[in-house]
Order: sequence, then structure tokens, then C-alpha cells
Amino acid sequence: MDRNKLPDISREMLGSDLDVVMAAGHPFYDNDHQKVDTPDYSFMYEEDYAKLSAGETDWNYFESNDDFKKMAEGDVKPDQKYWGIAQVGSTLQNSRSGEAKEPYSDPLNDVVDLPTMTTGALNALGQDEDGFSVMIEGGAIDWAGHGNNPVRDIEETQDFNKSVDAAIKWVEENSSWEETLLVVTADHETGYLSGANEAPTEDNPEADNRFNAMEGEKGKVARHGWYSGQHTNQLVPFFFKGAGSGDIMARIFGTDSVRGDYIDNTLVANLTFDEWWNDGTGQADDPEQPEDAANPSDDAGKEGSSKEFAAGLATGLGILGAVVGGLGFLATQMGVLNIDLKPIYEQLKRVDLR
Repeated sequence: MDRNKLPDISREMLGSDLDVVMAAGHPFYDNDHQKVDTPDYSFMYEEDYAKLSAGETDWNYFESNDDFKKMAEGDVKPDQKYWGIAQVGSTLQNSRSGEAKEPYSDPLNDVVDLPTMTTGALNALGQDEDGFSVMIEGGAIDWAGHGNNPVRDIEETQDFNKSVDAAIKWVEENSSWEETLLVVTADHETGYLSGANEAPTEDNPEADNRFNAMEGEKGKVARHGWYSGQHTNQLVPFFFKGAGSGDIMARIFGTDSVRGDYIDNTLVANLTFDEWWNDGTGQADDPEQPEDAANPSDDAGKEGSSKEFAAGLATGLGILGAVVGGLGFLATQMGVLNIDLKPIYEQLKRVDLR
């Protein structure tokens, strides 16, 4: 399916086996949380929205801040499907009006935030005794990268940080790291964000032509440079904790001279389908790996390995996986988050995510 045909994607999701969908994209609100006279059906067909909002589908539809908050507080029922659309246009906060001179200098929209969505979704899905998988995405980080907007990038990434905290809290209060795998990563970096005055350009031919750290005053946007408006092929951070961690560590693909060990970007998908998501025998075929990947059989029986994980499946624990993804996750340039509040790196290190 064409990724740009958003109404078709929404229609497919409406008819799918998914249990929870939450997003922006309300047809009757603009990017500033203001009601509009003419609805915008860019994200969902008019007839689909009409049926969904009128209760004519098998989804429980909601859109108010209070409804999102109630789910986060545990007001959910088993064997129910939940579809929530925040009362805002294309993004929760990234596309709101303002000059974006400093983080949070423009008033925030009065709409639900990603951490509240995260907790609500986990509460709903966590009622399934067989476990679940979920992707929670800070997608507007990518938009900020395409727009080379450091202020919105900081705001969106910090909201994502809080969502990671919410997921960690949920696991530790409602599950355990023995039966849950949490992954925090990105599918790519966007904007080639790095230090200021690094690469010579037509407008700046006298640039240093070397790496410069992103530095600056606390509470201010650090000195920085954007060297692309598109996706880049930089290595991106991959943090993980919980069940199956040993399998991931056993499959290091290579070592970068600057960023250290890295894995192939298809690894977790292969492990999920070929080993973790099996009949509970632990005898699934090993996923295909690059030729120089580590031998997974060497890890059999170790704590966190798929053998132990499969035993958990056999006793009914299931795969309780929370996969938290952030598009354009600032690649390895997370130092920019030291500008204001705690960076995600410190958060993850604090809870022993690798």
C-alpha cells in the first residue's frame, strides 16, 4: 500500500485485529487545537470517521483529554478495542503556531501528551494474559528534523523521553523484566544534526571541515548545524532491557570505531518472528544473520536468552513487548538534550537500559 494514502491505511487499520490506536489527525481541529468550519479528511475518509465517531464499528471511540486520562488511570475493560484521536490536526504540538525561538516559548496546545497515551495503551493491552506488542512513536521528531528546527526537535524528544519513563514505570508496576522486552530506537536519523560550522557549503565555504561538539548555555539551544533536510544513514541508538536481551547481545554485527558495537536493523524483527514468537518449544529456526554475526547457539541457557524466554512462553507468560520507537531520534547527537531537562541517555542509563 502507498504510504501516502493515509485514509486507505486508516481504513485497513479499522478492519484489522489491532486493539488500540491513538494519534493526532482530527478532521475537525487545526494544528492549534482550534475547531475548523471545514473538516480535513486527509487522515481518514469522511464515511469512516462518521461510522467510528457514531459508534457504528467495533471500536470504542474517544477524543477528549479526560477520556485519554481515564485510560491512563486504568479505566479500561478487557476484550475491548480502543481508537482515540486527539483534538488537534497533524501533530500534537510540533506543527502549532509560533516562532520557535526557544523550547516551550510558544504556548502548548491543550491536548493529551504522548506519555498519557503510552500509559493508557499499556493499560488496555496489558489485560491480555497472552501478552502483546505495541509501538509507541514520537513521530514528529522526524518532522522537526526535516524542517531543521532544533526547538521543536528538543520539545518532541523530551515528550518522547517522558513516554519511555511511562513505559518503564508500567513494566515495573504491572509486569517484570523477566517477561517484558522494552526497545527504544529509531528507524533512521533525520537532518544530519551535528555541531556548528562543520561542513563547507556555498553559503559558508570557510567552515572548519571537522566535527564540532554541540555546546552552549544551559536552557538555551546549543550551537549546532543541520547538514541535510532528509533521512541519513547514520547509526542510531538502540537501547533494550528485559526478556530476550541475551539474544540481542549475542548477535552483535560489527563495531564502529566511534560509536561501538552495532546490530543489523532487521535483527529484532527476525528474532521476534523466528524465535520468540513460536509454539513455546524454543526450537524455532535461527533468524538469518549476516555472515559475521555471532552464533546464537553459544547463548543457549544463559539468562535472558531465547531458550529461557521460550520457557516463559510455554508457561503462559507470553511475549509482553513494548517497543517504543521515535522517528529521526537525533541519531547519536543526544547531547542536545542536555540543554533543558534530562537527556534520554541519562534516563536509560539510570534504569540499566543498555
